[in-house]
Amino acid sequence: MYMGPVLLQQFVAFSSDKGAFVGVNIGTDVTNLPSPVEVVAVLKANQISHVRLFDADRGMLNALANTSIEVMVGVTNEEVLGIGQSPSKAAAWVTKNVAAYVPQTNITAIAVGSEVLTTIPNAAPVLVPAMNYIHRALVASNLNFQWNEEDATVLVPGDVISIKLGDIVPADARLLEGDPLKIDQSSLTGESLPVTKGPGDGVYSGSTLGWSSNSYFVPSRNQLEEAMIWASVHRV
Repeated sequence: MYMGPVLLQQFVAFSSDKGAFVGVNIGTDVTNLPSPVEVVAVLKANQISHVRLFDADRGMLNALANTSIEVMVGVTNEEVLGIGQSPSKAAAWVTKNVAAYVPQTNITAIAVGSEVLTTIPNAAPVLVPAMNYIHRALVASNLNFQWNEEDATVLVPGDVISIKLGDIVPADARLLEGDPLKIDQSSLTGESLPVTKGPGDGVYSGSTLGWSSNSYFVPSRNQLEEAMIWASVHRV
């Protein structure tokens, strides 16, 4: 498939869960690109369910948000050289190119380099370390699993859920990590003011994240816009 100057190369991959599917490789390192929104429109019109981005292009990652398209994000060969020698660079890459976009963008895989050994043979000693450092960074950020949208009624103890400011907590749970958050549980406890919750604190099903009956709470600059909740008490 070819659309203007941007290369959209179809590929066939296989998933043990979903069988065969058709996907598209997208390279953005060319001139006169169609806009990311236009590219995504073509993908959706052709019912493409999987894409691989050869680089973590910000425009494409944003345009792919809130679609059902599964995204494989690429670490460029040049980035592999640095990441393979520095866990901190791997962590920074994951923060910038993965954590900043999930769960809105359905990132399900990371490709570390492309034909690395034939393109830059001197990267051979750092290729496997780069993979390991990226994986460790994903684990450290609680991103080493895939987000799925599920009905609250199917939650069970041990599930991890992600909610945004203004969302209603779907199950009794406890906060896994993040800075203190304001929780409005007035409809449950009668408290007139929101309560502050931090990692390890429990939250009640039906309470609201960062919301009061009068206005949204304005988070501090370092307050997370999303909270990861461990559904540990009971099902809704």
